[in-house]
Amino acid sequence: MNATDAIRAAKQHILDIFREEDITHVGLEEVDFDHDGEAWNITIGFQRPWEKLAKPIVLGEPVPRRTYKVVRLNDADGRLLSIRHREVGAG
Repeated sequence: MNATDAIRAAKQHILDIFREEDITHVGLEEVDFDHDGEAWNITIGFQRPWEKLAKPIVLGEPVPRRTYKVVRLNDADGRLLSIRHREVGAG
């Protein structure tokens, strides 16, 4: 599979699995190919309704929070291997 196919599949898995959580603003964050494991690691970011309510302030404006998930796909057949949470540190 190529990168475009892997990205499309990763987004679709996120949309399917988190459908009941009414996620929005789904977008690609990172793409990585693991040559040893022959798998794609695609980081997808999105917002959940309760994350929009968080109001950390930067320069007087609320900053939206996002969730990041790493979708791991088998390169040979596109099979979903895992979805893991990705912590993003400040700064």
